[in-house]
Amino acid sequence: MNKILKNMLVGLGLITLASCNDLEEYNPSTLSLQTLVSTPEGHTSIVNQAYRNLPSEIFGRDDGQQMFETGSDLWYMKGMAGAQTSSGWGRQMIVYLQLNEDQGTTKNIWQFNYESIRICNTAILHIDEANYSSIDVRNSREGEARFLRAFYYLILQEHFGGEKGIYLSTEEMNEPIFTSVRTPIEQVYELIFTDLNKAIELLPLKQSEHGRIEKKAAYGMLARSYLSYGSYYKYNKNDNTTANKYFEQTKETAEYIINNQTTLGCKLYDNFEDIFKNSDNCEEALYYMVNNETATLNGSRGSSIYTEFRWFDTDYSTLKGMQKSFEYGHDGNGRVRPTKYLLQLFGPYDGRYDASFNEVWRCNKAGDVLDGAYLTKWGIDLKYIDREVNIGDIVMQCTRQNVDPEEVKNRPYICAPINLMYDENGMIPNSEYRNCAPTLKKFLDPNRESSTTNQSTKDPIIIRLGEIYLIAAEACFHLGDENKALGYINILRDRAALSGHETENRVTSVDIANASCGGGYINFILDERARELCGERVRWNDLRRTRKLHERLGPETINPNIIHFENPKHYLRAIPIAIFLNSILNPNEFGQNDGWISSTI
Repeated sequence: MNKILKNMLVGLGLITLASCNDLEEYNPSTLSLQTLVSTPEGHTSIVNQAYRNLPSEIFGRDDGQQMFETGSDLWYMKGMAGAQTSSGWGRQMIVYLQLNEDQGTTKNIWQFNYESIRICNTAILHIDEANYSSIDVRNSREGEARFLRAFYYLILQEHFGGEKGIYLSTEEMNEPIFTSVRTPIEQVYELIFTDLNKAIELLPLKQSEHGRIEKKAAYGMLARSYLSYGSYYKYNKNDNTTANKYFEQTKETAEYIINNQTTLGCKLYDNFEDIFKNSDNCEEALYYMVNNETATLNGSRGSSIYTEFRWFDTDYSTLKGMQKSFEYGHDGNGRVRPTKYLLQLFGPYDGRYDASFNEVWRCNKAGDVLDGAYLTKWGIDLKYIDREVNIGDIVMQCTRQNVDPEEVKNRPYICAPINLMYDENGMIPNSEYRNCAPTLKKFLDPNRESSTTNQSTKDPIIIRLGEIYLIAAEACFHLGDENKALGYINILRDRAALSGHETENRVTSVDIANASCGGGYINFILDERARELCGERVRWNDLRRTRKLHERLGPETINPNIIHFENPKHYLRAIPIAIFLNSILNPNEFGQNDGWISSTI
């Protein structure tokens, strides 16, 4: 195939249906499109394929965490000290070092979102040719496809679009595109809102098949989309009148979910830690991806599906008295560590810290003895030489508390307190402590096949009810209703509080003034979103939509370790050159995002 033609096909996901992964119960690969869409089974197989890039390509692999969570104020590259300009896996997205127009992560997100949109378009356009005997099933399939199309376009718009918008089509998209123009942001969001409202109309409250999208998911994504668009008018256009229109819709949609939890089939768990336990049906989730290698709606990458549980692991299995375990995760593949800012966000009565992070590693392998080289490496007093490490003994502690260096030396285990893991400004020192940090444990999976298995069995949550309370609170802040906003936050605060300390854990207007980065309600809500949602693939976009990236990344900020962020360039991802701009006939008309190179030809 001609190289340019091939790149056109790849750049917007224009591949044939037959090339998609075979489905377990129905194999469409030998059927023509006309035949495929003429039966309920064939049409359903197309809808199923519209799901499949979520777990296998977009959220289930490293690309999702790199794109949606890192490059923010919460995380820094594990093992990279200070602001070193060194190599390291993931450095392009995590710290913006050597990030270019054809970075693999951004290319993948671009390509697989458009590939999925193409499948959604096919499913929607041919819905009435499938001859569904059940109107409920027919409506569900259209609703699922519309939700997914809106979600994929939202991702593309937020990361690649900006005011200029993105390439948008609701047509078949099965032929090469030789010229392309951007659809302005207003029309992109118009389609997103239309699709999500239609999905609300069509989707059932409860699906019979695990993992299919339900009505509550469409409500949740609509609230998130309204907030994103309102933020665009407030922070990019300084148009508070239009912004408040969308914040009103944000508030209305979020409050509908909050006030109709029983009807919609969702609830806040009483305990924060219960959200992330390995269950097939998290009741707090509004939408989660199925993550079972044999599942109809899953991808087919096998051991590469949903590996993000490894992302936040601190290395421990090479320490004296330690071996890989389910409890502490599959180390050796950790990519990021929390910033000092994140560790210090949680108050003394906020149980979300202990539910989210692990600070202590205990001996799980008997027989090891401490030697002089090991003690010297970790700054432990040599009086412990030849000491045997017994099952249950502390081997390492990475704590957010300050510990006097003399006390650190006199403990018979590795002690990495916050005052040694970071300097007073939050910089990571060039010492052994650069590899030490508490581990985010939200995604650890005790049900993996073995302690060295790369694939998780958990169902990744895409949007949950806790976020909806924060969305409602943010909308209320924007609209001037501080008391109501604090009320929504304090519902989450009461849930998070250590037993008997609910009152001390609640927030008031005083806390707004004392928020990070000079205070104010938007910094306050960003702090609270970090406490509730850290690691859950929303942080980069939170800072993008509130125009806070440049205020929180760089020297003399709360993440001073990131020095390669460029404002405003890095507020948008580059339009891929090799697979898209170099493959259309009008790259200059389509345009690159500001600050990025337009072409390599």
